[in-house]
Amino acid sequence: MTDRINKVFNEELQKQIDGTLPIGHVYQLGRPGIILLAAGVEDLSMELESGILFKKSSVGYHENHPFDMFCIMNLPNAMNNPIAVFDDGFNTVGGKRILIDLQHNGHNFLVVMRVYTLKKNRKVNVRVNSIRTIFPKDKVGDVFDWFFTKNDLLRWVDKKKALNFVSIHSTLSNVDGNDIRAQKVIAKINSFQNPAMAGCSVDRINNKIIYSPEKVNSK
Repeated sequence: MTDRINKVFNEELQKQIDGTLPIGHVYQLGRPGIILLAAGVEDLSMELESGILFKKSSVGYHENHPFDMFCIMNLPNAMNNPIAVFDDGFNTVGGKRILIDLQHNGHNFLVVMRVYTLKKNRKVNVRVNSIRTIFPKDKVGDVFDWFFTKNDLLRWVDKKKALNFVSIHSTLSNVDGNDIRAQKVIAKINSFQNPAMAGCSVDRINNKIIYSPEKVNSK
């Protein structure tokens, strides 16, 4: 199922790149996998509005994080196999920051998602996990802070990927104190216990989660 969703996403993304995607299109990224569920993402459909993607990737966008849309090919797979997942820190309903493997110019993409209610008609409101922004996160110091902040934002981490991320970025000269922060991040990653649910599977047909007795701390 995930591979099919990923394939369809890539085909639709290519249409947006080529300028043939219908205006107002909404990408369907499927339901969250077991890692995202373990991190506290609600079991709702994940969506990305093509308009948001166009705006966030544009050179003229005020946040100035332009990127080539081709860089987010395979986004559904990348989101379900993240480097780390954090709460957004603002108590937003379903608010999550998802750090993924996909990159633009050496900077990993960050996906910010929250639960959003779509008013399909007067009778039915539909809740979805809506991606509100996506961009290559160049301010690595912010990410380091999320790992060890006193607000306890870290919800899930792939230890191998995260330690590699720290190793690459801890010596960057564009962020003061990264080497010092890196030691705190490494300590946090090594001591963090992922939720036990990360070792489980989801049976959506019978609306059940099949639990494993062991905690899974890396892939």
